[in-house]
Amino acid sequence: MRNGAIDQFVKGAQSPAENIFAGHVQEPDNFSVIMLLDLDHVQQTIQDLTHAFPPHFLHTFAAKANPVRRVLAEVGEHGMGVECASRGELLQALASGVAPEKIVFDSPAKTYSEIQLAVERGVSLNVDNLQELERVKEIVGKSSYDVESNKNYIGLRINPQIGQGALAGFSTGTRTSKFGIAIEDYEQEILQAMDTCPWLQMLHCHVGSQGCDFSLMTSGIRRVVDLAHTINKRTGRQQIKAIDIGGGLPVNFASDQELPSFEMYSSVLKRAAPELFDGQFKVITEFGRTIAAKSGATVMQVEYTKQSGGKNFAVVQAGTDLFIRTIYHPDKWPLRTSLLNKEGDQPAQGEPTQLYDIAGPCCLGMDIVAFDRELPEVHPGDHIILHDTGAYYHASFSYYNSRNPPVFIGFRSASDSSALKFELLCKISTVHDTVDYFGPPQ
Repeated sequence: MRNGAIDQFVKGAQSPAENIFAGHVQEPDNFSVIMLLDLDHVQQTIQDLTHAFPPHFLHTFAAKANPVRRVLAEVGEHGMGVECASRGELLQALASGVAPEKIVFDSPAKTYSEIQLAVERGVSLNVDNLQELERVKEIVGKSSYDVESNKNYIGLRINPQIGQGALAGFSTGTRTSKFGIAIEDYEQEILQAMDTCPWLQMLHCHVGSQGCDFSLMTSGIRRVVDLAHTINKRTGRQQIKAIDIGGGLPVNFASDQELPSFEMYSSVLKRAAPELFDGQFKVITEFGRTIAAKSGATVMQVEYTKQSGGKNFAVVQAGTDLFIRTIYHPDKWPLRTSLLNKEGDQPAQGEPTQLYDIAGPCCLGMDIVAFDRELPEVHPGDHIILHDTGAYYHASFSYYNSRNPPVFIGFRSASDSSALKFELLCKISTVHDTVDYFGPPQ
């Protein structure tokens, strides 16, 4: 996220003439937590991705990273498709205006009606297991699906069983992963499925996200590319026309540096699987976190400061409800912090600093967003900034303690000035909406 954007937003939000909330629900508690997304930065990231790969690559955005419809529409406007893992994400992607042939549906627990929806709407579909394949056979058999004229693909998700990365819970290519059809356990069944289902034209793999290095990612892809060659040789034609290589490029949460880059990944992938780059396969990617994470930040007004046992606390209005990954694994998902004063100004250079824990509002002892962050003296009304929150935070919001979702705002450069233009990306949900959520049926 660009420097100075948060300062400008905080100052503008305090000005009645520039207040972005004018005409919207005005409840003070709604505006103590604001999530910001730099839409220009999202666009630049997508351009970097596009330039790093040949034009026959279809890049899709993992909706689970940020399912806000306006965000999905934004990535679609810049050429990306959308990868979906639930009916809700699929319907949101379709409603965003992204073309069905650029949408991929990957849920590991698709219902019969969800498969029908995907086939009827013409989105690509990755079958997670052999029992699901039987459902798909039945639905395709009853439909007008034409393998020659359709622009979408139906494929099998393959678990290459190549091991786990640094974060076990985010590794999906292990020997015992719940995802996909295990290649070592079911190789013959996979080949037989290709013999009996000529409309199976795609293979998919995704070995994990954060914590997976290039070697792990590309070894899983290499194994699936080899399987594609085996299938095409066995059938005597190019039955496998597309390979979905998933996403999972990790994000650097330690600094502003955007590493690893798409160019670095493309270079390593080309060495590992050069045939993905020569056009013999349509290639699909599913990047999410790396598209949006560094475009986002969260602004939280400090409610109180306090001390306990010699430790300083800054108490804010978001914690376990919004930053669940960081709360439960602070060493694996650390968020950088900075401070703005009440007026939206950065502290003066050389101001003395102290160590603070950033404490959330939830009734949970471990509800600490950040530990021992070095900050100038914090006062009630100041603003704590958490960086790199553009992916998997707004998307993971929980109603725990009956808390309501944060306000979500995007911004971009105004075309006629150096100022920034801010916009609401989704409707403001008030505490009354949350009360109604848990209320009696209407």
